Amino acid sequence: MKIHKLKFTDKAAWEAIKATFTDDEGIITDNRIIAIAIPFETGIIPNPIQYDEEGNQLEQTFKEGYHVDVMTTEVIQEWKDYTITGEHTWAHQFGMGEVVREEDFV
Repeated sequence: MKIHKLKFTDKAAWEAIKATFTDDEGIITDNRIIAIAIPFETGIIPNPIQYDEEGNQLEQTFKEGYHVDVMTTEVIQEWKDYTITGEHTWAHQFGMGEVVREEDFV
């Protein structure tokens, strides 16, 4: 399994890509796509989350953009421009699969 960590400028950009592999009812029609997760509607909270001395969560700064995680059976080459590569800490994990890296694209 491959995990694409995608970043878009806004939700509309994601919806345009999503329309290429779903039908009118939002059902996935591309058998390469296994699961989709949208960590937070407003963006990804950076890890680790910070707490004060009393255990209260400190205010978080959301990372810019609209983030979507997609589990696939293979690297989807046409998503190269949207896939975040490099070393990152993620708020969401599927629990299995490899995060797609820059060298995975041809």
